[in-house]
Amino acid sequence: LPTAVNDTNPVTASEAQLTLTGNVLSNDIQGADRITTGPITAGTFTGTYGTLVLAADGTYTYTLNTSDPDFINLHGGGSGVETFTYTLKDADGDSSTATLTLNVNNLNDPVTLNGLDVEGGELTVFEKNLSDGSNPNASALTQGGSFTVTAPDGLQTLTVGGITVVSGGSAVGFPQSAVTPEGNTL
Repeated sequence: LPTAVNDTNPVTASEAQLTLTGNVLSNDIQGADRITTGPITAGTFTGTYGTLVLAADGTYTYTLNTSDPDFINLHGGGSGVETFTYTLKDADGDSSTATLTLNVNNLNDPVTLNGLDVEGGELTVFEKNLSDGSNPNASALTQGGSFTVTAPDGLQTLTVGGITVVSGGSAVGFPQSAVTPEGNTL
């Protein structure tokens, strides 16, 4: 009788290691009525985080889908497990099943800031144009612009120019103001 034995892969799938390969047949016992070619029921199987392609000779390729919502929801540093069941058959129809277990890890995703390239380069608000100063350059009173923050793993804290915008993962109330070293309020 054939005896399928559970398998694992020593490598963890992640953004840095998108594919895992191996052979589920290497530790199985095929029995006296063995099929020399193709004793494994082949197929393509969709898991929680990726897809397994299993060949009849026992070789497999697992491909991680980093765009899958379940993978994204692991957030940076989160781990998951994929388990696939496979069947080993012999020549007279006896069969045995076992599992292939694969580990998945979502690495810490980088935070990106976009929109910091304001037209004209860095802009400066001159103090001499504040309410108690002279007004030689009216356009220097304020400078507007926007930027976006993309943080796939969530954002705990964001401080811009000394003003906390996000704290503890939640947006801080607006409008914001700050007092300059000279005692003026921005």
